[in-house]
Amino acid sequence: MVTRHATGGQHRLDFLSDSVIVHLDPDETSSITQCDCWRLTDAETVEPLPDHVCPATMRATVARWANRMAEPAPLLTRLDYPADAWPNRPQPVADFRIDQAIHWPLPTPRGYLGMVIEQWIQEPPNAALAAELAQNDRWLEAIATTRLGIFAAALDLGIDELPDDLARRPVVVPEPTRRIRRQIAATLRFAGLPDTPRTVQHMLAAAAGKRQPLPALGLLVVTFVLVHPRADGLTLAVGSEPDVAIFGSIDAASGQLLDDAREALRQHRDWVGRHLTDDIRIDMPDIPTHRRPCGRHHDPDNPRYDYLAEAVRDISSIVGPIHHDPDRRREIVRDHLNDVYYRVHRRRKTAGLPLEPPQGWRVRARRRINDLLDGYPTAFN
Repeated sequence: MVTRHATGGQHRLDFLSDSVIVHLDPDETSSITQCDCWRLTDAETVEPLPDHVCPATMRATVARWANRMAEPAPLLTRLDYPADAWPNRPQPVADFRIDQAIHWPLPTPRGYLGMVIEQWIQEPPNAALAAELAQNDRWLEAIATTRLGIFAAALDLGIDELPDDLARRPVVVPEPTRRIRRQIAATLRFAGLPDTPRTVQHMLAAAAGKRQPLPALGLLVVTFVLVHPRADGLTLAVGSEPDVAIFGSIDAASGQLLDDAREALRQHRDWVGRHLTDDIRIDMPDIPTHRRPCGRHHDPDNPRYDYLAEAVRDISSIVGPIHHDPDRRREIVRDHLNDVYYRVHRRRKTAGLPLEPPQGWRVRARRRINDLLDGYPTAFN
């Protein structure tokens, strides 16, 4: 066995006859906050939800989400994907640290983003999925990319500085860091493969030449908490109703998985309603005055304040449940309209607009939703 230390850190590599064991430095513990709410910065540790959240944690969740949304850009250059084929070999790219560049709260077209709650909902480990991945060229290429990425992180080198044969050498990481896990998930996501935590674990096993633990399909449920700056520019009022989204292969998800995802979103919404009721004070001495958030005029004609427009704006959240259980179509649409009512009602209350919805909006919304559902490629009747 030959042991080598990385020149730029305390990472250690143990070269065996048939593999390499890589000991990576643990991720740095945050110097901002070490309380229980820091679990919200990781979609794998968010459950159960903590009993509070600190502003520093809120900012970190937004930075993590922004980093996730920016990942395809560096991956394009790292993997050098041809137009009509899969990558021949990974290419170098500089670390992309968008979390060091964004300001909090983050301005978005829908308002200021103050917090993001991410949570994975996974199916049980699946041996059939493992067999399917083993025959997938994209998966095999991702294994090579993962191995090179681990060596690059351990040796503090760029991928282009590594010999190509390292992509074929099994590498064992006893304690993978969060950064390595995020890199693997981004690689899988960009390749169109499942990027669930269990699949990331399976990728680490595959990089080591092993088959266990098994991968699993899953859905990522995300809750976006919008905030509204007060006139003083130093305090934030939390929006009355968070936005939600479900990411993943909804069409391939089981009915139980979809139900669990919807239940998780309900828990997120209830948690926000309980724990984010007071104004949040922000410290922005390092942000130029012209970049600081400022109060906004609420446009009463904005579709966000229209019950009917909100009901039909995005029905993707109910397409999956109806597809898996067509007999509950009426009940699912009813629950959707109830959610819309409370969501828009709270928005209008926060904006100081009249609360009474137009008469007969539910009937018109249900008719329009049914027309949209009937227009989907998959029949629901």
